[in-house]
Amino acid sequence: WLDGDLYSPFLWVKPGTNVLDIGCGFGESLGYLEAQGCNAYGVEADENIRRVAEKYGYKVHVGLFDPGIYQNNFFHYVTMGQVIEHVTSPLQTLHDIASILKPGGTAILSTPNVSGWGSRIFGRYWISWHAPYHLHFYTAKSMRILSEQAGLEVVSIRTITPSIWLHCQWLHLITRPPVE
Repeated sequence: WLDGDLYSPFLWVKPGTNVLDIGCGFGESLGYLEAQGCNAYGVEADENIRRVAEKYGYKVHVGLFDPGIYQNNFFHYVTMGQVIEHVTSPLQTLHDIASILKPGGTAILSTPNVSGWGSRIFGRYWISWHAPYHLHFYTAKSMRILSEQAGLEVVSIRTITPSIWLHCQWLHLITRPPVE
């Protein structure tokens, strides 16, 4: 909890596997995965990843996730850390992820839990509302239903809130503009 271990989906990936990290940010996940012997690919909408990918030789698609770029049944893992709440069509996205996973492959996602303790305690001041950037909000139940509708088998759902998010929440409460 204190240092955030196992909060990021890519940290759950087994070494030596084919992995696609959708929303790979500045590529930290790709560096970690490659150091673990993985064949790592990334997707990132932010153009800034292009410089990082060129410098370190990362395999990154700059733009939105497009399953047509990848071979069906290729990836052992597809990870999405704090991304599914931003996509316009989450059901289609999860269906597309299912198509590129190998049989028995694993999708690992993280997203704010709208029914978790943070939203209950902080209410309308909960840091993860992020409107208008978060287009969708999930509970464990709604994520299970969505995943199953996309053809994915849900093996586990956990709520993990690293200490840094609690720190950011307190900063948000202190520095937020007044509500009119």
